[in-house]
Amino acid sequence: MYRIVAGMRALNAGQKAGTPSCISLQRLGKQFLHASQLRRNRQLLGVYITRPAPSYRYPLWQFRPDGHPIDHLAEILKILREFGPFQQEPAGLRRTTGWGEAEWFLSPHALLEGVPPASALSSAPARVLRAALIEFQADTSMGISY
Repeated sequence: MYRIVAGMRALNAGQKAGTPSCISLQRLGKQFLHASQLRRNRQLLGVYITRPAPSYRYPLWQFRPDGHPIDHLAEILKILREFGPFQQEPAGLRRTTGWGEAEWFLSPHALLEGVPPASALSSAPARVLRAALIEFQADTSMGISY
């Protein structure tokens, strides 16, 4: 329970008072199916919570003002999930709870002058992609360029 509370506090860190940092699918309205499909296709970060009811939360910092995912988000998530040390389900399903990825996005990063990737994502998504490539020594033959 403590880890969930601490994680939700971390997801809320850096937000203006009264500004939500995550959104549930119920609040996405018509975008429900689209966001859920993007998460299942590994193109959007969903953080799984069990309380108050089991569901995914979608950190707002991964969206552009028009509601679409930030540029390079899918590539960044691919690198994190392919080369990062995050727990995955057995049997090759490659699904995660999203907590490890969220921690990476919210932690200060040396290659971004100490700025967390989530904070740099909207203004410099290519720099965040480059930081992920360098940190995890991702194979540049993945077809990802920055």
